[in-house]
Amino acid sequence: MKKTRLQKQRTMITDNSLNFSVPFVAKMNDDPYMFVGLTEDEGSVSVCDNGLCCQHVYKKRRDGPDNELYALGAFNGIHTTDGIYSLQVCAVVKCKLNSRSQCGARENTAYTIFDEFHLSGNFTLTAEVKLFPEVLTTGVKLSPIGKEWNSASPFNVIWWTHMHDVPRPLLVAAIYGRRFDKDLTGRHEM
Repeated sequence: MKKTRLQKQRTMITDNSLNFSVPFVAKMNDDPYMFVGLTEDEGSVSVCDNGLCCQHVYKKRRDGPDNELYALGAFNGIHTTDGIYSLQVCAVVKCKLNSRSQCGARENTAYTIFDEFHLSGNFTLTAEVKLFPEVLTTGVKLSPIGKEWNSASPFNVIWWTHMHDVPRPLLVAAIYGRRFDKDLTGRHEM
């Protein structure tokens, strides 16, 4: 059977010895995310999955002993663990054990601080889609949106603004989109 372009793309790169800036696939929440590494201390990266494209502009610094790896991930598809429902997700994640295959794995501690941070995606914006921004910092602390971290309706962007505060090291910043219009089980109210 001939593989589609997306299937080839999702299976092409899994070896950690390859270039971290080349798109690769790793599992997050049991879903196959397309990732690209944040290889520089500052820059702009983008990655796409099944029509969803995520962009990240950043400036980061290490505030600890580890040379931590971070990646930008995109997932646009059907989630099948703990239910079956459609998601669109853009996420910046710390890669556990500094390994590409562990990008998106559960992690508790981070040392890298983002002095500039802007995450966005070309999410489907209809009444059937609900977007939820989320930021977790070291110690698995949920950072409130609207204080240090910001997002504005329709919530397809997260950005960091620190006036006088020192940012906490980042574990994950994500925009989760629930696509009720694509659910296989029918329509649901929230």
